Amino acid sequence: MRKPIAVAGIFFVFIAAAALMTAIVGGCGSQPMAVVNGVKINRADFLNRLEQTQGKEVLGDLILRALVDDSFAKAGLSLTDQELDEQLQEAKASAPDEAAWQQMLAAQGITETELRDFLAFRMKLQKLGTKDVEVSEELLQKFFEENRNMFDEPESVDLAEIVLPGKDEADKLAQQLASSPESFGDLARQHSLSPITRDRGGRRGRVPVERITPTQVRAAAQKLKPGQVSEPINAEGNWYLIKVENHYPAKQPKFEEIRTEIEDAYTMQHAKSEQELMSELRNGAQVTILDPKYQSLSEFFRPDPDTSLPTFGSGDGQPEQSEPSAPTPEAGAPAGGGQ
Repeated sequence: MRKPIAVAGIFFVFIAAAALMTAIVGGCGSQPMAVVNGVKINRADFLNRLEQTQGKEVLGDLILRALVDDSFAKAGLSLTDQELDEQLQEAKASAPDEAAWQQMLAAQGITETELRDFLAFRMKLQKLGTKDVEVSEELLQKFFEENRNMFDEPESVDLAEIVLPGKDEADKLAQQLASSPESFGDLARQHSLSPITRDRGGRRGRVPVERITPTQVRAAAQKLKPGQVSEPINAEGNWYLIKVENHYPAKQPKFEEIRTEIEDAYTMQHAKSEQELMSELRNGAQVTILDPKYQSLSEFFRPDPDTSLPTFGSGDGQPEQSEPSAPTPEAGAPAGGGQ
């Protein structure tokens, strides 16, 4: 249950900064990047356009990273390789295997190193936001008693599926799986209609039974033993074959079993708000914007600005805006910031 950072989904967002930094490092000039009806689009034009549309976002992100790193060091906080490794492994758990993981990274245009840097940034923000939270056994016990539902683990299964258009094909695959259930993943990749689970070998992952849909699939999943494959299931216009890899009964863990998770949840609930954290980062900071195109960022990064926290980076091709927009802690894209 230890998930103080929602890494499974977070790194799929805000990757524009990484794309721009990678492109800049790659060099510029007349090297063509595409040819349209005989007309070349060179790298210099590409980078100019990329800076117009994303430059303010990237500069704001880099300034924010520098402020976070400085505040983190001054606060005497630390981030270990082991902590980073645990978060990275949690992210990798969203993929069925190493090949699928690399495909996920490639599809987003980032490397594992860039993702690791991004996770470091997010974890530093989290530690800054929670460093002043007071914790005691008495407070944690009270929090646990008042929020037991938060820690209860419902009945769940590791579920995989093959979604098919008709009964004949479902019957045919069911016969194959009866003799070789280990081929379920390969058959899912070859035949399943589901765009979400097909490339993962049919894996839905660990799912609370009460959330399984359609209801016919839920009923079948509850009856299967680990390793078993269902008979064809007719539901919502399609035919399903499902496989349960593991079955986890409902559990109400004791305080001692999940004390670390309880402390994580308690500190996150009592962490500083985004506005409070950003105000702390700005106060005492000396940020000088030297490029005239991005002077509006100076307004945001001065102490106690008049601006709130609008979404940063409109993508309209205009670096200067009448009302300065600003990076937020969520805008920490994997853009080359280290630990």
